[in-house]
Amino acid sequence: MHRRLAAKRLTPSDLTLFEWHFRNRYAGNQKAINLNADVFIGQLFPSLPEASTDTNGKIPLDLYIYGPGHSGAHNLQRKILKGSAYKNWRLDGEFIVNPEDDPNRYNVLVPGDYAVFDFQGRILPKSAKMVLASQAVPEDRIIHEGLTALLRGRSMAAVTLAELQAIADRLNDDLHPFHELTLDAELEDAALGGVRGATTLRRRQATRSLTRDELQRARRIAEEVGRTGEEFVLQHLMRLKEAGAIFDFIWASDKNAVAPYDFIIVLPDHREVAIDVKSTSGEFERPIHISGSELFEMTSDRRYDIYRVFEILDTSAELRISEGVERLAQQILESFKQLPPGVRVD
Repeated sequence: MHRRLAAKRLTPSDLTLFEWHFRNRYAGNQKAINLNADVFIGQLFPSLPEASTDTNGKIPLDLYIYGPGHSGAHNLQRKILKGSAYKNWRLDGEFIVNPEDDPNRYNVLVPGDYAVFDFQGRILPKSAKMVLASQAVPEDRIIHEGLTALLRGRSMAAVTLAELQAIADRLNDDLHPFHELTLDAELEDAALGGVRGATTLRRRQATRSLTRDELQRARRIAEEVGRTGEEFVLQHLMRLKEAGAIFDFIWASDKNAVAPYDFIIVLPDHREVAIDVKSTSGEFERPIHISGSELFEMTSDRRYDIYRVFEILDTSAELRISEGVERLAQQILESFKQLPPGVRVD
């Protein structure tokens, strides 16, 4: 999944996309939300101008709106476009009208409120979530404060999932739709057997249940991410070998799927190092999972490193390395000795 995240402080002219504001708070005839070009094109979708030439700069968008407050998904078909008369791209299409079952939903918005966008698409956006946070709604107060601190006076900024997760962690409100922005991290953790992800999803099941198909899909994606992370490390090790930084390497898990490490590298002095690759599609702060067999292998005589691959895209990924985790593994295994008889780590 290719996600591009941004937060936008709404101006009076942005609010004209909502019919009630256009008719009751006159701020011009824009009828659209500006998507600042320095962020939307410069950081999120740099290939968009060229990719949209066949559509005359008009891109259909499947839009899901959440908020303000606890208001759930409002699905609309809109478009993103750029006309010759203005420099920024715009979220446009037609007025956003209050839903029939919530006739005052968007009326509480005022200039200075926020929209957080979760655009999905690699070259151009195909769908998006827009989560609205209003200073007039008590349930949005922490979100509004967090976004104000995050933007630091900017009208629009690209944001990271870790930054949004930090705000979500402060909410103490499992029903708030702001959690939709961090749902993939929870799904990924739950698919890998993580307690944190599963617990968070269970707490939210009143508003967001998880189907068997969704969990199976999340598991398949997690497996694909793991394989992709190993392939990135493979390319990295090939470059190290070519440069003489290592003597050789073996991709162990490609030959033996139950090996308690993924690679063995041979250093120039012929010492061996085991490498375990831990990969997530999103930010570095996502939980990783270590098996019992990996823990025991970490305490062997051979050095054991963890290669943490994250922020995986089509042609790039980030890498951090923890060298020699033997002592940490030994401390963890020592704590397991306190388990009652008949209970063991598996």
